[in-house]
Amino acid sequence: PPRSEPRPRSEAAVGRVDWNNLHCALQGYRGRAGLWNLAIEPRFLRDILSACCAVIHDADAPLAPTSERGIRRIRNAAFALLRQYAERFYNRRRADWARKNMAYKPLTSEHLGLPRAGTQYTLAIPRGQDGGNEEIIAKLRELIGNEGRLEKMWASDSKNWNDPPPRIYFDRHLYQPLLLADYLEQKRARVSPQALNQGEYEFVRALRSYLHQNPPPDNEELYLLRNQSRLGVGLHSDAGSVFPDFILWQKHSRRQRIVFVEPHGMRQAPAYENDAKARLHETLADINRRMAEDEGYRHITMDSYVVSQTPYDELRAKYGGDWSVEKFREKHILFPPDEGLIARILGGQ
Repeated sequence: PPRSEPRPRSEAAVGRVDWNNLHCALQGYRGRAGLWNLAIEPRFLRDILSACCAVIHDADAPLAPTSERGIRRIRNAAFALLRQYAERFYNRRRADWARKNMAYKPLTSEHLGLPRAGTQYTLAIPRGQDGGNEEIIAKLRELIGNEGRLEKMWASDSKNWNDPPPRIYFDRHLYQPLLLADYLEQKRARVSPQALNQGEYEFVRALRSYLHQNPPPDNEELYLLRNQSRLGVGLHSDAGSVFPDFILWQKHSRRQRIVFVEPHGMRQAPAYENDAKARLHETLADINRRMAEDEGYRHITMDSYVVSQTPYDELRAKYGGDWSVEKFREKHILFPPDEGLIARILGGQ
């Protein structure tokens, strides 16, 4: 716990906290958040809470409320503060551990939760009350076991259920096909691995179009992977953990660049300084410097970009008027439609 003297004005509010119930609530949060290796000891809670807050009270409420509603508000505020403290404490410790133990490893399907050959997707489609999905289910069953037809189908796009399942084909993706979430939701279909939402689909389509018009040189290979949330590659910083939507590899004869791309709506995102996704490029720059101390890793660099699904004018109003397009680009936040968007990502601009 932090070492500081409790502030006198907060003591009246702290005294209204039910510490046993608060500890139980924090243990419940720990389980829901997956913080299984975080120990929460009741004896430290009061010291932490007293040090974290100057005053726990509403501006229009007394410091030591006696009403049930007032006491409930104090307890809710105490839980929120301690939950935030636990989250930040855990993020810092996890980031410290990651910095000390990070290493590059070959990509494998086992530790990334990727689909295995022959069992690429699990697709569940309800029959529907009126049997409206029976024809789609029949078409999908016809495909199972017909390897030649499947390979031909996967090498094409489809945005309707007459040619199921809805998908986009990109030959540089590590597995085929990439299914489209918006169309699956029309039939209440569930799929694993996760399908692409509209922003992710637009990114893949833009990357495919760019590479068709600007093929990489002969000494460069390029691959894309749809990263799996919570099961794929996660990166940890003091601001939290990030599982980027896409991992892009640019392999040259003597060097390799790994780019994490996040098509991401930012309307509800925190301020830039508290946004782990937006600041991932800063975390990676620090990792690059440290990893370069090992001679065997100097040919590898990492970078990241957010492709904002929130329009520029709206995000500028949220961030502040001094955030120009150029400043967003400096912070690796890009806005479609932008003809230079893919070139900026591939060129590290």
